[in-house]
Amino acid sequence: MKKTLTKKQIAEYEQYCYDRDHGRLMTTEALRLFCAANDYDPESIGKHLLGLLENLEDIEEYEKAMAEYRANPVTYTMEEVQAMLEEEE
Repeated sequence: MKKTLTKKQIAEYEQYCYDRDHGRLMTTEALRLFCAANDYDPESIGKHLLGLLENLEDIEEYEKAMAEYRANPVTYTMEEVQAMLEEEE
């Protein structure tokens, strides 16, 4: 009997592979090291994790913006760049 994967399962696996390849998964060894680095203090661990989460959201925003740029690159002439710089002043 053959089993087939649903589109949702395939999408979840692709997301897992992306996360794995971009260092977004924490192994049990990494978790132990992380906890030891924070002296096994739950409050310290929580604060550190929240800081990482905030940083991750910034990274995701950057990756999304870069993907949009790659899909629709914008090019400027040197004159346009100089005009934009003068407007900022």
